[in-house]
Amino acid sequence: MNRDVAVSRCKARLIAQGYSQEKGLNYDETFSPVIRSESVRSEIALASKNGLKLHRMDVTAASLTGELKEDVFMEQPEGFAVKGQEHLVCKLKKSLYGLKQSQRCWNQTLHAQLLEMGFKQSLSDPCICTSQSDGLFVLGVYVDDIIIAGKSLKKIAETKSSLNRRSEVKDLGDLHYFLGVNVQQNPDSEKYWIGPVYIQNILEQFGFEKCKLTSTPVSVGSKLEKATDESQVVRASCDQSAVGSLLYLCGWTRPDIACAVSNVTRFCSRPTSEYWTAVKRIFRYLKGTSQFGLLYVKGQNELLSVCSDADWAGDINDRKSASGYIFMFEWWSSELEELKANLHCIIYCRSRICCTGKDYTRSCLEEAANGRSSESTNETYSSV
Repeated sequence: MNRDVAVSRCKARLIAQGYSQEKGLNYDETFSPVIRSESVRSEIALASKNGLKLHRMDVTAASLTGELKEDVFMEQPEGFAVKGQEHLVCKLKKSLYGLKQSQRCWNQTLHAQLLEMGFKQSLSDPCICTSQSDGLFVLGVYVDDIIIAGKSLKKIAETKSSLNRRSEVKDLGDLHYFLGVNVQQNPDSEKYWIGPVYIQNILEQFGFEKCKLTSTPVSVGSKLEKATDESQVVRASCDQSAVGSLLYLCGWTRPDIACAVSNVTRFCSRPTSEYWTAVKRIFRYLKGTSQFGLLYVKGQNELLSVCSDADWAGDINDRKSASGYIFMFEWWSSELEELKANLHCIIYCRSRICCTGKDYTRSCLEEAANGRSSESTNETYSSV
């Protein structure tokens, strides 16, 4: 799909029957890391601060490029069996779509190539690689999508050429679209803007394209309660799909709905009509703010700022307390945690969560900018 969420090309793939694999015999580890959304925003924030240019590359048939370490055999594909040798099987030299370890094999192959090219893997996020050979240069990997941030176009071109010699990659030029996010960059004016491109799609998907607008995502004073035997329960599958779309949206470019979405996610297992009304209000708010996004401007929030807060037994169902925090460094990152303890414990836990997130964010930024991460020292002050 392209940045307009339209089908740009169709593919046909040969898929292996990975479900028949046995662990320890023809596969072992299957985990393959992907870049975090916070890391992508950090990379764009660094680009804004340092005037870097953002480019994107797409690896063609990434799952066919990884080197297999195990012996894996596959039956000859239907219609392609060698006549007279139908009883023979194929021994795979490289990974194939459908294999349990295919994504891990590709990830290991790519990062080995990047290390040979002089990149250094980040300790905070293994899908971030940096180089200081010709100024600040950052490379982020999400499966087969690669984001490149650099000031020198020559260095960017050399990196693309090196990757293309090892794997078949497609140069998509300047970064305009990535994982459902639209990116508008202007390095000359040192301004970058990112925003979602699929809000209109989810509004149409769940029937809100003609809904009435509202100015806030949450009704003032509204409190959701758990479903009882007398409650009117709505269809859970549709509701959970809608909330999942909202979660992805607030996790990338819409922090203004983070609190509202966090409130409704607590009642997904048995949604009521009141709960669905709260979800609809969020969609009504998005309908009127579909053009909202994140603007990165050099000179704003150059220091990493952290803010946090917590309420006291605010949940009327089980008297749990909610704690939230936000980081700002040319960008944002927020989370909402549920806690159940006394007030002093809540303040301590809130501070601990903030320090953990701050350590990751600062380490990620320092590694990208300086090629190393310093030891963290946290001083947190809270008042009752």
